[in-house]
Amino acid sequence: MLQAMVASVGVDPSLSQVRLLAICLVAFAGFLRCDELLKLRCSDVSFSAESIMLKVNSSKTDQYRQGESLLIARTGQCTCPVAMMERYFVMGGISSGSTEMLFRGIV
Repeated sequence: MLQAMVASVGVDPSLSQVRLLAICLVAFAGFLRCDELLKLRCSDVSFSAESIMLKVNSSKTDQYRQGESLLIARTGQCTCPVAMMERYFVMGGISSGSTEMLFRGIV
């Protein structure tokens, strides 16, 4: 299903399509709940050559609200969440140090 979603946007997707794919791929790869995903800020994401590190500040299962770091590896496939997040950051002009919400509305 994820491969079909990626294939359906073609070679020149819009920013909203890339954002949707990034949401789906990262949520699937990281087993994230919607609430955890939508609370991410740009500064909670750090990139490396082989992966991205997400800082999930609060979770339903985190009783003490200590937060967790989540590593998502690069896959090299068309459904790679790391590559799609990099594409989202570039297309959206997003700064990784920003405190804005990661998946915000596009105007």
